[in-house]
Amino acid sequence: MKFRQFFQFLTLAVCFLSFTSAAIAAMNPGRGNAWLTVSSQSTPQKAIAIAQKYSLTFQSVVVFSSTSGWYGVSLGWAEKSRGELFKQQLIRQGLIPDDSYFTGGKRFIEAIWSSSGVTGRSVSRLVRVARLALPESNIAQTQQPNVVNSGGPAYVSGLRNMPDSFLSLRTGPRISAREIFRMPANTQLTIVSQNGGWYLVNLNNGQQGWAYGKYVTRGYSALNSGGNQPARPVRIVIDRSMDGQLAKVAELSRSSGGFLSLRREPTITGMEVARLQPETRMTIRGKSGEWYKVDVRKDIGGWVYGRYVTLVEVPTIGPEIAQPEVPVIGPENSGANDNVVVASKPPEVDDNQDSDSNVAVNASTGGKRVALVLGNSAYQHTLALPNPKNDAARISEKLKGLGFEVITGIDGTWAEMRNSIREFVKILPDSEAALFFYAGHAMQIKGKNYLIPVDAKLEDKTSLDFETIELASILGFFSDEKRISIALLDACRDNPLSRKFARSFGATRSAFLGEGLSAPTTVRGNVLIGFSTAPGEVALDGDGDNSPFTTALLKHMSTPDMEIEIMLKRVKSDVYENTDHQQEPWNNSGLRSEFYFNKTVKASKE
Repeated sequence: MKFRQFFQFLTLAVCFLSFTSAAIAAMNPGRGNAWLTVSSQSTPQKAIAIAQKYSLTFQSVVVFSSTSGWYGVSLGWAEKSRGELFKQQLIRQGLIPDDSYFTGGKRFIEAIWSSSGVTGRSVSRLVRVARLALPESNIAQTQQPNVVNSGGPAYVSGLRNMPDSFLSLRTGPRISAREIFRMPANTQLTIVSQNGGWYLVNLNNGQQGWAYGKYVTRGYSALNSGGNQPARPVRIVIDRSMDGQLAKVAELSRSSGGFLSLRREPTITGMEVARLQPETRMTIRGKSGEWYKVDVRKDIGGWVYGRYVTLVEVPTIGPEIAQPEVPVIGPENSGANDNVVVASKPPEVDDNQDSDSNVAVNASTGGKRVALVLGNSAYQHTLALPNPKNDAARISEKLKGLGFEVITGIDGTWAEMRNSIREFVKILPDSEAALFFYAGHAMQIKGKNYLIPVDAKLEDKTSLDFETIELASILGFFSDEKRISIALLDACRDNPLSRKFARSFGATRSAFLGEGLSAPTTVRGNVLIGFSTAPGEVALDGDGDNSPFTTALLKHMSTPDMEIEIMLKRVKSDVYENTDHQQEPWNNSGLRSEFYFNKTVKASKE
């Protein structure tokens, strides 16, 4: 009996050990193979977000849960000996982190996400779809090509006379091999060897691969008389007239592979950043020739070939919208009845005033007044600012009390700030006065001013396009000749992020980034712009709940019958005195008519 119990226990132990061993090795892609892991994250959400970005370039990305409780992001599995060379190549190109590594997957428990859609613990299913495609640049050594008069210069020729025609550079001498580069006509090559109808060639950018011989001609192209020398960089002229236009990827033919390439440069040889499927939405930022510069997401942008892009029609907002033909009545043309005004709300009467005295009546122009108020305090990658969110909240409250329709955004990310701006643009039509107030970090680059969302990192030069919002893009929306437009910026605070951004360019290129904000060279339209301090100077955040500039604005905005330019002089005086002469607000006005936050008139009591 005891022997039987011992035998049963031994059997269960063996089964348990076998199951444990199988579980430990469940994600092992096979002997000699390993997973190329590029990131480990503490939450599945963070890991999947990173994996989705990589999946735009690599087709075999997988997210694994692990025994450590962390989540690994893998680009796929490969033979480790060959994969190491590929890993180093990707690191040199800046496509993956320096600390990326290969692992046998012993700590991986299961796939929780993959670009192929395959998840779970079935290693056999995962291995079939998650193999990392490696270039076959060493094929000359691993195969025995039929070498015929190898070596020497050559160039791409015989393509269709179309802007999007190209010859594919592939990882192997066959049409099914993975495409690694696209070469337009007259691209200069150096032939290394030949295998049947294919040439193994080197490009000037250091890449090597196989090209179909039908479209390769030996010698030098007449359009590339410099021989096998790197082409001189071409200056790209960008037309910004379409900035902000919405667009989408049009229907694509099967020959295109079902996707539109997003590239770093406006050329068919530009490095592929992502592959866009039909109906993918984008925002056009500029145009060069037949190429559009676009933003697809906050962190992804580049160039797409215009033939495969369809513009998305949106309602036109601005001067083109017909204004109602109604008389405009103001102090200059009101005639003899200056004392007769329809009040927008019941007058506030002082209980102590003489009953025979005149009554102050709020005299809103009767027109629509709108405002966009943004305040950023909770910066995620630098020290938080205590006051901007308080400043924005108080200014919003004050403007609502003065008859403004207000869009308010507090602690906005890049996406949230853009959404607030979009909501503001929607309420602009038919408004007689529009105001923009911003409190938070901002910076000037080459004389242009950029607002900084709370999620900005500003780690490299691409941050300017994908992590900040240019002030001019906001002002451009509401600078209508018929509308009074006002921008008040409490955004010249000392900014560690801008200094970090300057360092990313090195000492020789940091001089173009100045302190504070830059004064606009011209103020076009019926516009007034006010800064919390002089251009190029740094403003104080303040010791109280609001900054010195906002405190002064709140004090004077509701003063009856005070024209805005006079009001700003009083604001300037208060700030100058309350900061011990350290800060002096500045404004530049192009207003051609008077504006009052709280205009009143005298109406005799009957």
